[in-house]
Amino acid sequence: MAHRKPFLRGTVKALNPTTPRWALAICLWLAASGFASAAAQAELGTAAAPWTIREWIQGGPVSWGGAQDTNIYVIEFWATWCGPCLQSIPHLTRLRRKYQDRGVVFVGVSREEPEAVRPYVRRMGTNMTYAVALDSKDATTRAYLGAFGESAIPRAFVIGRDRRILWTGHPLAGLDEIIQDILEGRYTLERAKAGSEFLRDAQRYLLISSTVGSTPETLRVGKRIVEEAKDQPHLLLQFAQVILFDNRIKGRDLKLALDAANQAVAATKRQDLGALQIYAHALSMSSRREEAIAVVQEAIGRATQPAEKQALESDLAAFRKSPLGTR
Repeated sequence: MAHRKPFLRGTVKALNPTTPRWALAICLWLAASGFASAAAQAELGTAAAPWTIREWIQGGPVSWGGAQDTNIYVIEFWATWCGPCLQSIPHLTRLRRKYQDRGVVFVGVSREEPEAVRPYVRRMGTNMTYAVALDSKDATTRAYLGAFGESAIPRAFVIGRDRRILWTGHPLAGLDEIIQDILEGRYTLERAKAGSEFLRDAQRYLLISSTVGSTPETLRVGKRIVEEAKDQPHLLLQFAQVILFDNRIKGRDLKLALDAANQAVAATKRQDLGALQIYAHALSMSSRREEAIAVVQEAIGRATQPAEKQALESDLAAFRKSPLGTR
């Protein structure tokens, strides 16, 4: 039986027909320059470094840190040659439009020459309306990416009103949510650190398992991910979803996916349709057909929307056709 990706959206907002955003492509660019240091000590909550800007291409100069400054700042590192940046730039523009009246300022920083950046920004037009600057002798790049041991772009950092770094990650992987949490008073440093650790380990897991397959290292990292995300069911479900359905994975660890999905179901007290759906798929792919059928029937009984019931009933019909399940 061919398993399709589940697409129900539950209260944990974990399931949709696309790959979780932390699994998106990134551009490796700093290792050869020595910016990503194994000895990097910076972590969330540390004071944000000053920016050292060579030239403002548009929207500048942006100054921050004054006694009367109550803005939140998002600084993103990018490059004109970075393919994934083509996705993140319009996203940042949408976020700027959404939050500009709430004291959130966006700045893009590139290490490149003005001859490369200026025409690129001009071509992007309304898709790139936030401030854009050129780094001066890589000082800002080192103070942020280098300090955090990061070696890939696009990469965003959120600087809070207290001038501390509150979040860092791929701009498409939770930036909108973290800004909302900060503005609405839900942000906690502890939760942000847990999410950051999950993101780092999950991307490492995907990198190893998509290149060399199942190894003792992927097992070790995978178990750590499930432990790190034990109180965050949406992260558990994202991880399980990638193991089960990402075509890049070589040698799927169905036991690990099943464990992650099971913990998510327990954490949501079996009330979340998305959690139940992904758990049912993990059971079916683990050749536990009868249990998968029982779980999806339970989800159907909880569904209130016609589209939800239709999706779950489609899963139920598919499970019933395959006595042995599929790996």
